[in-house]
Amino acid sequence: MPHVKAGLDDADGRGLGFVTERVPGEVLGRKINTEPRFAAVRHRLAAECGTALARIHAMDASGLPFLMHCPPDVH
Repeated sequence: MPHVKAGLDDADGRGLGFVTERVPGEVLGRKINTEPRFAAVRHRLAAECGTALARIHAMDASGLPFLMHCPPDVH
């Protein structure tokens, strides 16, 4: 998990958020959409990612006080 370098708030003019350190890696979007080796999974990948994200967002975060809660109307 990247370390938080700075917190953003309304006074920054960018809204609520965080600036984190860079995490090395690669962007897989282009590879997944173009390389033949991913052809067999392309049709189900979006649904599987959506399912995983839904499970993450359904977690009880009450035991994770370091997570900030933002009401739905705050972007």
